[in-house]
Order: sequence, then structure tokens, then C-alpha cells
Amino acid sequence: MRLLVDLCIARLTTLGLRAEGHDVLSLAEEKLNPSDREILALAVKEERVVLTEDADFGELIFRDALAGAGVLRLEQVNPVDQLDLARRALALHTAPLLRGAIVTSAA
Repeated sequence: MRLLVDLCIARLTTLGLRAEGHDVLSLAEEKLNPSDREILALAVKEERVVLTEDADFGELIFRDALAGAGVLRLEQVNPVDQLDLARRALALHTAPLLRGAIVTSAA
């Protein structure tokens, strides 16, 4: 899956998902600090699912009627648990995320 990883996501999660074959663009690695609106626009442009801990994306997509990429919002957990949570959520919700769904996953 093509992912756009927000700054709040642990490096361990980024590296783990990349090692499993995901195409991961990390804002931290690119040294980018865009607004949430800019993140959504980039995700739509590059056809990526946003991976974040930030709850604001749903509001932007629905309230402001912005074009939405899929968004996977992870509960805030330690980095090791975050990677496992991301793996499980991506496996369970691949099709909806690729269609632009917003999924929240908790430990």
C-alpha cells in the first residue's frame, strides 16, 4: 500500500511498514512539516493513505468537504505497539482505505 506517514508516527512504524513492502513516504524523513490540509492534498495527489495519530483529518474531510484520501488514525501507543496496530489495521481495512475511508484503530 502507498502510505503518507505523518510526523506523529514513530520511525519504528515507518521502517517496519517499509520493510514489509509498503511504499512509505515519511514527512519526518523528508523534513517536511505541512499543514493537515497540505498533507491531505499531497496524499490525494500521490494516491496515498495517510497514517496518523491526529484526529483532525476527519473533520477537514467532512466539515470542510475536502477531497479525501484514505486516513488510518492510530491510537497513541508505544512505538512497538504502534507498528503492530498499523499492521493489523492495514490488513483488516485495506479496501476501505483505498476507497478513501477514515479508519480509527485502537489497541
